[in-house]
Amino acid sequence: MPVQIEGAFASCSHDSSAYVWTRYGDAWKPELVFTRLRLAALCLKWNPAGDTFAIGSSERLICICHRDKRNNCWAARLIRKCHSSSVTAVAWSPCGSFLASTSTDGRCMLFSMGSRGAVEGDKSTFGTMMMDIEAGSGWGLGLSWSPSGEQLAITSHGSTVHFVSGLHKALASSTASELQHGQHGQHGQLVRLEQPPLRCVEHLSETRLIGAGFDGEVYQFERIPGGDWAQSGILSPTAALSEASSQTGKLSAAFRDKLALFKGHTSHDSSARGVREATTEQREAHHSNVIVDMHAFRSPDGTPTGKFSTAGWDGRVLVWQIDLADTIKAVHRSTEAHACRLICKSVSQGPSSRTVCSLRSL
Repeated sequence: MPVQIEGAFASCSHDSSAYVWTRYGDAWKPELVFTRLRLAALCLKWNPAGDTFAIGSSERLICICHRDKRNNCWAARLIRKCHSSSVTAVAWSPCGSFLASTSTDGRCMLFSMGSRGAVEGDKSTFGTMMMDIEAGSGWGLGLSWSPSGEQLAITSHGSTVHFVSGLHKALASSTASELQHGQHGQHGQLVRLEQPPLRCVEHLSETRLIGAGFDGEVYQFERIPGGDWAQSGILSPTAALSEASSQTGKLSAAFRDKLALFKGHTSHDSSARGVREATTEQREAHHSNVIVDMHAFRSPDGTPTGKFSTAGWDGRVLVWQIDLADTIKAVHRSTEAHACRLICKSVSQGPSSRTVCSLRSL
């Protein structure tokens, strides 16, 4: 449920519905979004301006939703010519002119969003596919643009992170025709992990990335001298970093009992439950289940603050703070990084063509 800049937030569901929630006094009022979806809505992201959001669905299309002032409702335009399977993640570039998406088809695609008029009705520039990149190993799970739009990180189910750099210069200076004919200079690097796949990633700066996923841990990646990325370790929070833990004493007794019952069902080993119950402070500072969402906080001018939040299937939200001035101290030895080259070729589809890129090790 991403939050809009003005304070509203949007939500989407497997029942194919989406709502924009606005606060009126002490209550939140939902407003239905006319997405025209028939199957599940899987992911949602606001653009940097906070006036448009994108929804990826299992219907193999992307909805670009905006406020229709003429009819006083939330409407959507569809990008139909995209993935061949469910869209699992979408991410806007920092300038809001491009949208990246990844899917269970193992591809990552970049679309031009054109101008504001293109979203609302101009069909000439809306939804033009600029690039088609290999997600990594297996289907794609998460996406993150760097603050400058120079790099894009893609996580996949094969426990890899694919870093693509050189995008800002290529997208800003090249036309769609030049990109389709492979006239661009992106550099790709595939980082293989030994831990379970990362479901979500976020850039904290041009040289620092965080990711989390199925094991409930938060991992940090840093761009070492020379331009390559490497995993620098696992973040170990303290109880002071968890803003949610300070609210425990305010919960009602009935809610605490239900929460304890829910946490009990997440474990299959009663002895392990006893160990976790004995370490309450450590449990309050960590997730005990899959981390499914992550959000990096930024200042009004878009500058990263080093603060981010994580949400997991354990029913908890944690807020983290990292000192962005810290330098890399040690590289995780189990991380295997491969320098790769993006091999791109133009593929004709009737009267149009698109660029398809795949990874090749150097």
